[in-house]
Amino acid sequence: MEKLKKLSQLSAQMAVGLSLEQMLVQASDLLRVHYKVDGLSLWDFDAQERCFRCTFYTGSLPSNLGKSIPETKIPASLLDPERFALFTTKRHMNAEETAFLEQYRRHEAAVADYLLTPIAPGEAIEGFLSIRTTCLIGDWKEDDLDTLLVVISQIKERFLRDKYDRLLKDLQREKSLLDEIQDIAKVGGWEYDLATQSMYWSEETYRIYGYPVGSTIDAQIGIQHYEGEDKAKIIADFEQLLQSQTPYERELRFKDARGKLKWVRTTGRVRVKHGKPTHAFGAFEDITKEKMLINKEHDAHEYLATIINNLNDVIVTVSDTGAILTANARVEDVFGYTPAELVGQNVSCLMPSPYGEVHHQYIESYLKTGNAKILGIGRELPAMKKNQAVFPIELSLTEVLQDNERIFIGIIKDITERKNAEDKIYKLAYFNPLTNLPNAFSFEDHVTRHIEKVRLVNGKLLLVKLDIDNFGKINLSHGRKAGDYAISMLADRIRVTADANFELFHYRGDIFYFLSRHSHVQKEQELILNCEQLATKLFELLEDEIIIEGIKYKLNASIVSSIIDGSHATLEVLYELLNMAVKQVKSEGGNRHVVLDNRAHHYLERRSKIKARLPHAIANDELYLVLQPQLDVHKRYCACEVLIRWHSKELDFVPPNEFIEIAEETGDIFEIGQWILQQVAKLIATHQPKGKVAINISAKQLARADFEHQVLSAFRDQHAPLDKVVLEVTETTLVQDLDIIRAKLERLTALGIEFSIDDFGTGYSSLSYLQNLAIHEIKIDKSFVDEIQDTHKNVPIVDSIIQLAAGLGSRVVAEGVENINQFQYLADRRCELLQGYLFSKPLSIEDWLSFMRRHE
Repeated sequence: MEKLKKLSQLSAQMAVGLSLEQMLVQASDLLRVHYKVDGLSLWDFDAQERCFRCTFYTGSLPSNLGKSIPETKIPASLLDPERFALFTTKRHMNAEETAFLEQYRRHEAAVADYLLTPIAPGEAIEGFLSIRTTCLIGDWKEDDLDTLLVVISQIKERFLRDKYDRLLKDLQREKSLLDEIQDIAKVGGWEYDLATQSMYWSEETYRIYGYPVGSTIDAQIGIQHYEGEDKAKIIADFEQLLQSQTPYERELRFKDARGKLKWVRTTGRVRVKHGKPTHAFGAFEDITKEKMLINKEHDAHEYLATIINNLNDVIVTVSDTGAILTANARVEDVFGYTPAELVGQNVSCLMPSPYGEVHHQYIESYLKTGNAKILGIGRELPAMKKNQAVFPIELSLTEVLQDNERIFIGIIKDITERKNAEDKIYKLAYFNPLTNLPNAFSFEDHVTRHIEKVRLVNGKLLLVKLDIDNFGKINLSHGRKAGDYAISMLADRIRVTADANFELFHYRGDIFYFLSRHSHVQKEQELILNCEQLATKLFELLEDEIIIEGIKYKLNASIVSSIIDGSHATLEVLYELLNMAVKQVKSEGGNRHVVLDNRAHHYLERRSKIKARLPHAIANDELYLVLQPQLDVHKRYCACEVLIRWHSKELDFVPPNEFIEIAEETGDIFEIGQWILQQVAKLIATHQPKGKVAINISAKQLARADFEHQVLSAFRDQHAPLDKVVLEVTETTLVQDLDIIRAKLERLTALGIEFSIDDFGTGYSSLSYLQNLAIHEIKIDKSFVDEIQDTHKNVPIVDSIIQLAAGLGSRVVAEGVENINQFQYLADRRCELLQGYLFSKPLSIEDWLSFMRRHE
């Protein structure tokens, strides 16, 4: 009875206005004394942070006050209001719920049971009241539970009332602030309930519409204040917003309830709940003053600009029916009409067919739709003079409102001179003035566009290059003008080839290109036939001699056709392919036609890869040396030649005949040559081999001013003797700048270095240079050794070289000895040293050392 009396008193106190915290304190004290309740805590849901936060706690265990539990950490069953009758206890909880409470409640032996009751005024739980006891709640008497539930009910009610009061105050404060902001900014709001089809306006929206606040409104009332095209736009926007949730923002003309014209900016969005749209809402802003200021500034600016900048142009004003209202005096100079003749006529009289006939349709369409492609945009059009002559103009058209009537102002500039000048500039830029054929710029533009076309259909591109052989002789013999005359005559001849199949371009000087027009839709065999026919025709046209200053010249040409997949084609690739092929054709005498296919492109790709990787070969330790022994006629080791090899990590083995030429082109030969000198110096210093060691030197290396320094520094760094070295150079290298080369050879010879002529007899035809140079060795090229078939049949050139070397006091080395007949023939003629696969292939350093020891 005592407990019931206390609880009744507490319930009465709660009803007369205790705060929530006071209620919780008194309830906690009473429950602790009479019901063995060890602790009581209240958890409030924070909607912004999506967590439950402890706002009240009392009890003997460590406090949870201020702690929060994320909503996602709570078992879903505890967040379902239907899971509870009024409360739950430990006995009625599942394993997941019990584990959760043990994690966050930190139970100890003194706690026997606990009661958890949700605070859920609707579908969502707003908080929990948790009670911890030292006895089992299931042992409580029914009266005790009923009394406890009364207390819990009072606490829940006060909790919800406090939360509601806080929300109401926040809402009132926000509404008051929003109303003040809307009044200052002249921005209202609207909301449309899709379920009830009811409309809500804010106070500012009522003011913009001109209705008393609170007047009955709906969507149709809101829409009816728009007119014409703007009304159609807002209806379409609103319907699309409701049907497909497409938001909109518009600036539209608007007439309020008092008939006052305004401009408004209106927006629309959709609010979605559970995946379905429930409300449409948006902002509604009066922008009349903003529009008036913009239009006023724009009109003043346009008016002044028209006067200042266009006084020398024709200025006409036209009504919305197309009638000419005014025209300035300039119209007579441009069109041939006086202003008086034009006023009243339809503006279509200044337009040629078909523009004149359809002009009225453009005006009618614009007046109905408001859509125009020419207003405010300068546009080039044809115009017609009084004498029916058609000429180009640039028309700028603007629209103004004068006395509530639409007037169009047209500013017309005669651009005849400008177009003529543009045509001349275009011709100068894209055509060769000598031949009047499309030039290099035009060529590159056409080829680039054609490549794109070819790639789209996965087709092929055919490009033919014609390069006149030895044309420089005409320029040298007769001068530049004679050369230009010859090119002009040649262009006139080959112009006939620019037919349905090919476009002709004069690239520069004596170079012409032919681009196949339809290669993207033709098969490869058809393209080969086309370029073969073109080449045959060109050679026939070149048969006729050209007479210059009484001298007859027959022009020859190197012609190269490239048929390449569009996927491989770029302007740069085509240039490199054709230039490389023409260079090769010319080196072989020219005056012939070569067809390149995708294999040439793959070859070029490999060259490109070699070019890209060659500079890194030394750094990546990919280069290495091999040595090929040179033996005497008794097959005793006497000397060796050093050869370079490259094993690329990406390209595998790259033969010297591939990368040496590229190294010469790119300049990498200098670094490679220096590396070879350093490696040979190290080899000589380390192994002290018998006889000489021959090193191949490129022409570019020998020509460098610091070549001597490179040689000396490489050998001095390793303390290697220079008298072991033979530098092999080609004939062509020796005869270039003979005086400079001779001086270098003499200085290096004085230090003990010997020189050998490599590939003797394949290059320079004159032997007079040998008398002026200290040459220690002459090498017979393999191509001459290959002519030795047996020991009885003489090979004059081999015999001559051996005799020449003997006469000069030089030793002779035969390269490429591969069979016993060649060996015997050379031995019989006292060739001193022999080198080739008959004796040994090029060897690694280890194998070379072993070979040298075996053949001493």
